[in-house]
Amino acid sequence: MLTYTYSLPLVMASIIIAILAAFTGLALTNGISELSVIRRKLQIGMAAIVIGGGIWSMHFVALLALRLPVDISYDLVWTIGSVLIEILMSGAALLILHFAKRNWLNIAIAGSLMGYGIVTMHFVGMLGIRGCIPVFWLTGKLILIVVGPATGILAVWAAYRSRTRLNIILGSIIFGLSVSVIHYVGMYWTGFAALPPEETIVTSLDNGVLALWVLFSAFAICGFFLLTSATFLAPQSARPVIASPSDHPETGSIADDPEETEPRALRVPYEKESSIRFLRSDEIAVIQAEGHYSVLYTSKEKLFCPWSISNAMDRMPDNFIRTHRSYMVNVNFVSGFVRNKDNGRCMIDNIRELSEVPISRSRIDDVKTALDL
Repeated sequence: MLTYTYSLPLVMASIIIAILAAFTGLALTNGISELSVIRRKLQIGMAAIVIGGGIWSMHFVALLALRLPVDISYDLVWTIGSVLIEILMSGAALLILHFAKRNWLNIAIAGSLMGYGIVTMHFVGMLGIRGCIPVFWLTGKLILIVVGPATGILAVWAAYRSRTRLNIILGSIIFGLSVSVIHYVGMYWTGFAALPPEETIVTSLDNGVLALWVLFSAFAICGFFLLTSATFLAPQSARPVIASPSDHPETGSIADDPEETEPRALRVPYEKESSIRFLRSDEIAVIQAEGHYSVLYTSKEKLFCPWSISNAMDRMPDNFIRTHRSYMVNVNFVSGFVRNKDNGRCMIDNIRELSEVPISRSRIDDVKTALDL
């Protein structure tokens, strides 16, 4: 077996690229539940390309860090195939997360797809090496079969259990590190054998050309990272509020009267008959947490919303107040207030499905202030 070493700066660069790509892809999918189905699919496609391309870049930067005593190159078909596999499996995982119900089963399936995508890409990319023969030890294969989906599930759980900025950042770090762990653990259990003297293999992609490809990919990922992070870090209040023509039925357009002081109603998405629809925030009386989603209560019906309650809290107008970890209330629908010893209740008028909502002890003072008590 051939003896090899690593270039530490390139190893560190590979890990950073994996984390940046993971963050960019996960941030691109943040808030896409508000978009139409076609735009959601386009956004998921972009995220899959960024994540898949980033994982591929991490893998080949790590291979460029590899120092072998022989000249190596890469088969073009196997190299391209490795990135296409990773993009496809990342896209499938994201489609599950954003089009199926986000429960533990689907998170596990999506995380496993992510993890096995990384493992598959690793082995396909390694099989594309020319100039020596990679030898995969059984121990390494068995470890990656377990570590791959486990780290993928952990990363998806961290990023999607609540779609807050902190969760996305945490999920990105875990995902980027998991990609690096899979690669370097796999390399630890891989040997390289010299080719027989009489055997020649036609090379298609030498290290110099591969370095240019990886440089371009890393540059694109860093560019997307900068653009995405600028939007991601913007204050929530800086996000545009979407208003519909029905806000002003007399004219069919948004009024531009500078004297108008009434806050514009936000369009809130809900799911009905396999489609995303919208209603005005001023029609909503109560928002109740339902796992990673929420339920909207109006005077007529109860609706399923793809937003989490944390996401709703960031977006809803000021007339909504958080009364409990699982409830938000539109103060315009509150007809009464009851104070108990350690907590309280808000009474709700004209809502068939819900007549009152709980107030936790820590939020009593905030609710009283919102109700001018």
